[in-house]
Amino acid sequence: KKGPSVGNLDKTVLNILKNREESKLHNSYWTNTLSQFYMLGVNTDDPANYEEVLKSFTVKDIKKIAGKGFKKSNVADMVFSPANN
Repeated sequence: KKGPSVGNLDKTVLNILKNREESKLHNSYWTNTLSQFYMLGVNTDDPANYEEVLKSFTVKDIKKIAGKGFKKSNVADMVFSPANN
């Protein structure tokens, strides 16, 4: 109901973008990018189609998305894994 703090949202966005840059070193990233382009016509490697959208999310947006996702759910499955796996 409260959503993430602005600080936690910013950290999460930075972490996602960092992981995305690291993923660009692997063929699976490029395979997925090409698949998305040819199936949906969207270039997900273009910053306007990913990075800018991700950076534009606000706490209000996350609360709205989560509200829709958990509206009918009374259980949430979460998976925690060790950082050094």
